[in-house]
Amino acid sequence: MRILQRGDTGSDVCTAQTALIRAGYDPGAANGVFGAATERAVMQFQRVLGATRDGIICLLYTSPSPRDRQKS
Repeated sequence: MRILQRGDTGSDVCTAQTALIRAGYDPGAANGVFGAATERAVMQFQRVLGATRDGIICLLYTSPSPRDRQKS
């Protein structure tokens, strides 16, 4: 599990920013820097979901299932 929050940087942040943009939110530039604009966009998204509005993203990583691995 990885937690992304204000002040974080990197490719995971850029991926999250791109997803927010595609979903119609404005995190600012997809530059890999989790700043105030990204935090606001995350909180807006959380509000729509009815989730706790803390501006924090929790990423869960899972391995592909055996069935999915057979497809590749």
